[in-house]
Amino acid sequence: MRFLDTNVLIYAVSRRPEEAEKRHRAAELLEEDDLAFSAQVVGEFYYQATRATRQSRLSHDDAVNFVCTLLKHEIHPVTYDLFRDAVELCARY
Repeated sequence: MRFLDTNVLIYAVSRRPEEAEKRHRAAELLEEDDLAFSAQVVGEFYYQATRATRQSRLSHDDAVNFVCTLLKHEIHPVTYDLFRDAVELCARY
């Protein structure tokens, strides 16, 4: 299972022409079956995608609809155990 970061989700919905290649790659990644997200990443995505100062920000409805597409993947709560496992993986690689 692979965890994706908030930036991948932001690129997936980007409307900026200079991010077209990143948008395409993010869309490819999101089609994979072995993905997971933390609840924190989903929350950060919503905040970043809808904030008033963001160029081409998403509406509430568009952001929520996008988040709903992520529900085919596992969404994990942020716990100390998850953090500890991530730290151990970082040390290993």
